[in-house]
Amino acid sequence: MLTIVLAYFMIKGGVAKFIGSSHHKHQDHHEEVVKTEAEVAKKAEYTEMKKKYIGGLKATNYMWHLLGVIELLGGLLILYRPLALTGALILMPITINIFLFHLFLEPNEIGELILTALLLLINLQILWNRRDLLMPVVWAK
Repeated sequence: MLTIVLAYFMIKGGVAKFIGSSHHKHQDHHEEVVKTEAEVAKKAEYTEMKKKYIGGLKATNYMWHLLGVIELLGGLLILYRPLALTGALILMPITINIFLFHLFLEPNEIGELILTALLLLINLQILWNRRDLLMPVVWAK
């Protein structure tokens, strides 16, 4: 069941990179009560960092779409049990990066931070469940 959750978010994110919608919900779309000028400045700083990061990926003319292909491929592979380990391995650097993106560039978005942490944990759980197949590859005797 949890594998389906991870697959859903990866497939959704992968497809979004090709149809032009944003995978991330940015704070710009939410109304919130801001209490201090420091909070306004910090929000603007995070927004600028996110724009630079995503803009840089898109500016390469390949990286944004490559991420989409990897998310889509990994999401589909984890749905097919014989290839779930391969899909989880492919998605590991992606789920780590998505979590770190939210940790460092959207730290005030607690809901998204929790969601991305759960996606990372689900991916780790898939790897842990198939560790018998993985250990001979990463731990030679």
